[in-house]
Amino acid sequence: MRNLHAAVGTTRVLHGVNLVIPAGETHILFGPNGSGKSSLLATIMGLPPYRVTSGHILFKGRPVEAVPVDERARLGFGMTFQRPPGLDGVTVEAFTAAIGSADMLKEEAAALDFRGFEERDVIVGFSGGEIKRWEILKLFLKRSALCLFDEPESGVDLEHIAAVGGAIDPLLGANAPKSLPRTLLGNTSTL
Repeated sequence: MRNLHAAVGTTRVLHGVNLVIPAGETHILFGPNGSGKSSLLATIMGLPPYRVTSGHILFKGRPVEAVPVDERARLGFGMTFQRPPGLDGVTVEAFTAAIGSADMLKEEAAALDFRGFEERDVIVGFSGGEIKRWEILKLFLKRSALCLFDEPESGVDLEHIAAVGGAIDPLLGANAPKSLPRTLLGNTSTL
């Protein structure tokens, strides 16, 4: 990002952000609530109503600030959300088939201890920890190259925060595909 400015409506939410994250690195944004961490991630992902007012977002050397969110997803952007919506009538199995990852579901779900969820509707009735594991599994299944984590510990009780970190670890660890180096950017207000 170079001198990135963004707004929601007429309210400026980012003011001259400069950040370089080389491929394969992990960076964490730490700061108080309201400091713009989630706004930065939403702007990078291209989520409405956030809009870039000036500056650049570069991905693999290409400017993407004008690229729509669906195209960014096809380029390899992926994001977990603090409070993702449930998808009534869309099973985990149907979702993974729709993104072309049905063949990977059982193995990747087992790695995250997320077995037996194939026939359940996405996020409907999931506990806080199950939601976080689903959000991480979604990034695995999409084979996201740029993984954006918006407060992955939110909604998870203190005794399970380490489990969320353990679920994220395989994205970075020895079992991560060498052909697909992942870059992670996350934010938290909890240390």
